[in-house]
Amino acid sequence: MANQLSVIKNEVFDVVAKNIQSYVSRGELYLPANYSAENAVKSAWLQLQEVVDRNKKPALEVCTKPSIINALQDMVFQGLNPAKKQCYFIVYGNKLQMQRSYFGSMALAKTVDP
Repeated sequence: MANQLSVIKNEVFDVVAKNIQSYVSRGELYLPANYSAENAVKSAWLQLQEVVDRNKKPALEVCTKPSIINALQDMVFQGLNPAKKQCYFIVYGNKLQMQRSYFGSMALAKTVDP
């Protein structure tokens, strides 16, 4: 399991971090001044190791890599951090979805109109 987690980390989370850096450097993505995408992705990595589907199977084993990448990028695009309980990850079949919480909606609202 530990070896499989390191493979997933390399194939998914490192790809997301590189994609985000690429978007920011090309001017395609603007992040809030007080937001660290790297910290949010690392926090998501820690939380996703505990997320399970309805059959109690780990999300990182069940979910497709593209759905994990999309969920993580959606989190970063909205400027959310799972460590601050601003979003949650939910397994639907073999897809991972990021869902914004009340705290995430409030953070997003404050970002748009302080």
